[in-house]
Formats: sequence, C-alpha cells, structure tokens
Amino acid sequence: MTRKDYKLIAGAIREVLLATKAVGTEPTDGIYAVATSIADRLATDNPRFDAHKFANAIETGKGL
Repeated sequence: MTRKDYKLIAGAIREVLLATKAVGTEPTDGIYAVATSIADRLATDNPRFDAHKFANAIETGKGL
C-alpha cells in the first residue's frame, strides 16, 4: 500500500468520527477500536508505517 492509501483510510475514519460528533454523541470506542485494528494491519503490511501519524491524521485531519 502507498501513503495515498493510508491517507484515504484515515480520511474515511475521520469522516465517521466527525459525523458522530456532529450529531451530538461521543465517538464510540468502536471507532477507535477499528482505527487501531486497521493501523495494526497497515504496520504489518509496511514496517515504516507510522501509527502515531495515522492516529493524528484521524484526530486532526492534518496530513490527509
């Protein structure tokens, strides 16, 4: 996978995260669990994958 793929995935998770917040509910642990699970798999695919940057992109939208 490429950086472009990682950004696409992070953007999709961020979209769900923001939609959840927009309706006045707190993001469920499930969203974070999915993000963590995906990050673990991406790291397995690419040892240079940075899970912290991925999580930051989801939370802040920076790096997308």
